[in-house]
Amino acid sequence: MPPNKKLKGLPFTHDDDRTVIHIADRRDEAGNALLFVLIGIVLFAALTFTMSSGFRTEGTDRLSDRKAELAVSEILDYGARLQRAVDRIRRNGCSESDISFANSTVSGYEHDPEVDDKCKIFHPAGGGLSWKTPNPEYIVSSFEGSGANFGQYHFPYGTCIYGVGDEYDFTGNGNCNANDQLNEDLIMILPYAKENICSRINKKTGVTAESIPVEESCVADHRKFTGSYNGSCEAADAQDGPLYSKHFGCIQQGTGGNYPTGANIVYYVLMAR
Repeated sequence: MPPNKKLKGLPFTHDDDRTVIHIADRRDEAGNALLFVLIGIVLFAALTFTMSSGFRTEGTDRLSDRKAELAVSEILDYGARLQRAVDRIRRNGCSESDISFANSTVSGYEHDPEVDDKCKIFHPAGGGLSWKTPNPEYIVSSFEGSGANFGQYHFPYGTCIYGVGDEYDFTGNGNCNANDQLNEDLIMILPYAKENICSRINKKTGVTAESIPVEESCVADHRKFTGSYNGSCEAADAQDGPLYSKHFGCIQQGTGGNYPTGANIVYYVLMAR
């Protein structure tokens, strides 16, 4: 009997039976392939979500976690380089009052009379640094036009950091209450920093609280340092404050200060006095 010829009264031949089996096998293979495709789609979607959540901006007052961490590293690295430049200038024989932040980008830091080039932070003969403009993404844009020194690192005079330096006080209390130029420190600030940059910088100092410390009076002087340390601003608030004795940190301006209420001020001590 020919193999493909149907027997009378039988529904199919042996070859037909094998065909049915092959069709069933292929259906199983197709089902498995579809399952693998679906699993791949799910994994790809999960990976995409994870990556995008690490880079997306969460709002005008915040950066993504990844960008905030990079910003903190950049700001603190700049502060450390400035601190080393101040040390270099002091070794050049320059006095505390002769340290100069004069530069070709932002005016107002020139001493009168002008100091020697070896005493200038942003001069090859002095500190050897170049003026740096902060990334606009690090700054809360809504403060533009409402306060001083927007979009730039600022070097103020007349600012005392509690617990840093000798803290000369006529009353012997060891704090910033004297408002005398003997207890004012040389610092760098970045005004209007975004919220999670501010909080992450404080965590680097060991501050565990999520909330940013608020100073109701003057956090930092808005005027430019030109040799005088006389002033009355007191950053890091008081002796029992979370940023007491911290050489860098971030404080929020309350009412009554030189900066708009709610502005986050990053500070970095370049020379404690």
